[in-house]
Amino acid sequence: MQEYTHGSFSFGYQPAMTGEHRAYWGARAIWKGRGPMDLLRDRQSMVAVDKATADRLASLLNGGALKAANKRLDALANRWEVSPGEANEVVLHEDASVRIVANTNASHGYLYVTAQLLEVA
Repeated sequence: MQEYTHGSFSFGYQPAMTGEHRAYWGARAIWKGRGPMDLLRDRQSMVAVDKATADRLASLLNGGALKAANKRLDALANRWEVSPGEANEVVLHEDASVRIVANTNASHGYLYVTAQLLEVA
């Protein structure tokens, strides 16, 4: 599969990048255990089959998927299902178009996040 990239897929939760989907977005976010994840512009990457597909995933993320993911992250943290000191894969958001998966990897301050565009390649 020929890839369109914004740089390369160097950030994110690598195990969620299975190669089955047409686009992936990843980030290494700052997260201290409460509140929303802090996405740094230079700690994000995207891989997609073409620019239109990458733009579609970005639109879904910015159109509400990331907001929903932050809400779920806070709910999971309040129930101790995710914490900065324990490695635990969690699904932060999933609908018919996009799935967002994350893991702190017991990093005590980072949250590794990957979104998959749910269109099979």
